[in-house]
Amino acid sequence: MLMVILGGIIMTSNKLSIAFGVTGAYHQLETALQKCREIEKQGHEVTPVLSPSVSNISTKFGSGNYWYTNFQKVTKRPPITDIVGAEPFGPHDLSDLMVILPCTGATLARIANGLNEHSVSLAAKAHLRTQKPIIIAVSTNDGLSLNSTNIAKLLNMSNVYFVPFGQDNPVNKPDSLMSDFRLLWDSVECALKGEQLQPVLKEFSN
Repeated sequence: MLMVILGGIIMTSNKLSIAFGVTGAYHQLETALQKCREIEKQGHEVTPVLSPSVSNISTKFGSGNYWYTNFQKVTKRPPITDIVGAEPFGPHDLSDLMVILPCTGATLARIANGLNEHSVSLAAKAHLRTQKPIIIAVSTNDGLSLNSTNIAKLLNMSNVYFVPFGQDNPVNKPDSLMSDFRLLWDSVECALKGEQLQPVLKEFSN
């Protein structure tokens, strides 16, 4: 049996078990759904983890029930929406890696400062117990203001990696940062080797 070691993960096949955290940057939820669809088509297993602002709040982008139903349909797994469901990722070693896309400023702050009161932040804390990678794709209006210190903390944290990001609207929203979501899988592949995809900072383009 062929065994491949990637970033401390011993794999007997190319299939990965991925916890996919989704937080309330509502205009990016459709992108998150599409990324789950793409990953599933590659043959990997995705378990969606929805923050309360995704699963409980209705906006012009869709209701909580809409997003719950669609993530379940795409991944064929019921989304985790509370801390009870998220906690086993650590002690039961349920995932090879975790993706958080989109990751809001509030979630960045929670992870950076150990505030683990909702599903995604607790899943991240639990997953980090396994010494396996978390890949963060930011979407925040305050990345260059209040959340800059939290980004700096996470950039220096073991097993945490970022999808490269830049200013998505420097004229009208000079503090806003957004990852280039097209680079998600490149970021995953680098993280599995214990590497940060470079450059981390890039000129944002649509």
